[in-house]
Amino acid sequence: MQQPIKVLPIFIWMLFLVLALLIGLAIPLLPMKVSTIFGLMIITAMGIIVAFLLPARESVPERMIAALLVLAIASKFLWPSFSYIPIPGLPTKNPQRLIWAACLLYWVYTLMVNKELRERLAKRLSQSSTSLLVGIFFTWRFIAIFNSDYPDVSVRIFLLELFDYVPAYLFALTWLKHSIDVRRITTSLVVVLICIQFITLIEVITKSNLFLALVPTDTSSEEFLAAATETKMRAGFYRAQASFNHPLLLAQFAVSVLPLVLAGLFAKGQMLRRGLSVFALLGIPMILWATQTRTAMASAAVVVVVAGLLVAYNAATVKQHGFNKNIGGTIFLLCGSLLAVAALFLVIGLAEGRTAEESGSTFARVLMLELALDAAKDSWLLGYGPGVGGYKAALTSSNGRSSLDSQILSQLLEAGVVAMVVYSLFFFQAGKRFFGLAKVAGTEAGITYAMWCLTVVIFGFTSLVLSTPHNMPLLFFALGAIVVLKETSISAASATQEKRQLFMRPNFLRHE
Repeated sequence: MQQPIKVLPIFIWMLFLVLALLIGLAIPLLPMKVSTIFGLMIITAMGIIVAFLLPARESVPERMIAALLVLAIASKFLWPSFSYIPIPGLPTKNPQRLIWAACLLYWVYTLMVNKELRERLAKRLSQSSTSLLVGIFFTWRFIAIFNSDYPDVSVRIFLLELFDYVPAYLFALTWLKHSIDVRRITTSLVVVLICIQFITLIEVITKSNLFLALVPTDTSSEEFLAAATETKMRAGFYRAQASFNHPLLLAQFAVSVLPLVLAGLFAKGQMLRRGLSVFALLGIPMILWATQTRTAMASAAVVVVVAGLLVAYNAATVKQHGFNKNIGGTIFLLCGSLLAVAALFLVIGLAEGRTAEESGSTFARVLMLELALDAAKDSWLLGYGPGVGGYKAALTSSNGRSSLDSQILSQLLEAGVVAMVVYSLFFFQAGKRFFGLAKVAGTEAGITYAMWCLTVVIFGFTSLVLSTPHNMPLLFFALGAIVVLKETSISAASATQEKRQLFMRPNFLRHE
């Protein structure tokens, strides 16, 4: 692998010089956006050439990978997609996307120089049913582009989805080696949630969002600013959005990470992780109150009740826990069942609406469902194209903006019934695994696995009444984490079985 570097150094340097000259000529001759894209393509090509010529690495740079993974996830949620940093002489840039692109390039580099990572990724892609579903989902959305009335819009939306969603899944499959890595990322997401809680608290106190000052001042941002201003008030109450595009997205993130917060409470011998989880848990009600979102309130109630029932069922049914713990678990299971009934009535009450405005919102969603099912009849297989289908059944507000408040319905109208079914299977599969983990919910590894499954399930619950896709990277990263946890749990179970078989052998056979 090192031989090409010794034989062709002059050629490589000449090639880099030519590419650099091309970038220099593109900046004054081409429009700013075109020259930026052209420059990024050239730099990427240079990086690929260097990666091919570099010798293969036997060891995995785990610290570097862990740091980049935490940075990528944190940037996705701590910096809004609508805020840019103005740099004189350069187009305004969003740090979130720059960090994401840098991590994506490094991911490609690590795959090219490290055989272990390539084998790990290939194994998890080929042996996981979740990977098959993800592949079908994006393949079908690509096919739906050919049925779009506005193919240019659909292509742009699809490419943005590939850039934002797919890397999150691939990062998890490639860079998370075992369950310990998943637990570290779990703690990192809890820290991110705490930071967001502080941002939310500042916004509630000041009644202003500092990130809105960084929105580019051009005509393309007028619609977003108008929508952001409109969603700030509900029945005279200020609604916070923190680093998200909408209060609903802030609420969706909080309730989706809530299961991971609960997982931290079961960390044995890790006082820092437990303390962070307790701190984050205390801040969840503040976010629910600050966003005034019925979906978040209902979802939080479902998370707490379902997670409690899982732990109580484990304590009541696993005989190894002992008689006292079985009795305590049975009592908590009965109490949890009563809370589940109460939570059901709470969800029904919130769905009906507590005010005339909330009742009107519920009625609008019911009307959207009817319009979506009616529109889907004409193109039920391929939909109307990514980014386009939602307008076929969206309601138009008084200010002229359209919305279709359901990601499930958006999938149906944008890419047909296949995309909708596959998208729904993400949540059904996670739910099946969640309830299948009842027997191991008493262990830290088991509860972590179960809570990541619950994160996906709750994300699906919020998708029923929310179509804004900005939190989708969290969903695909969670799907990847579940694949890793499933693989490592199977490996651990196999190791335990082998250990038991070894223990049962005669003494003279144990040292073979």
